[in-house]
Amino acid sequence: MTRNSAVRQIGERGHVLKKRPGSCRRIRRLLIADDHLIVAEGLAKICSDLADTIELVISGDQLLDRVQETPPDLVIAETELPILSGINAMRIARSRGQALPFLFLTRRADLDEAASSVRWGARGYLTKTADQAELLEAVKTVLAGGIYFSVAVLTSPPRSDTGSAYGLTPS
Repeated sequence: MTRNSAVRQIGERGHVLKKRPGSCRRIRRLLIADDHLIVAEGLAKICSDLADTIELVISGDQLLDRVQETPPDLVIAETELPILSGINAMRIARSRGQALPFLFLTRRADLDEAASSVRWGARGYLTKTADQAELLEAVKTVLAGGIYFSVAVLTSPPRSDTGSAYGLTPS
């Protein structure tokens, strides 16, 4: 099996790597990190049926503090947060032994950044052009143990060959 054959299309929305069977379970805690509060509040509303508690933070250092204090079941984060990027916050959390699932929701469709985030443990990467259905599909995929990438990310022009080295290309 080639790396590309591990990628399968989910409708026209996105791609899933290593999808595991099962439906989405309700989680105890969801942490949303976005420096635009209106976006974070919108995400919280969309995900309100998935979590008992949803916490919002607006910077990378706040994200890292909350993850350290009370680890959530899932983190949805913007990659470009003030003070400390979402990806760097994830890297630091992982270096401290916290293997939390991170789903990055960002304004940039950057295949190289997506590949880099996966190397550091991200479970998903999609753009803010995604609709509610795609976001929920990505969350469900990540919570089921899979890896999700939106088509916008996979079809973005790479700055290098990094994406294809990790099987992050459309099938």
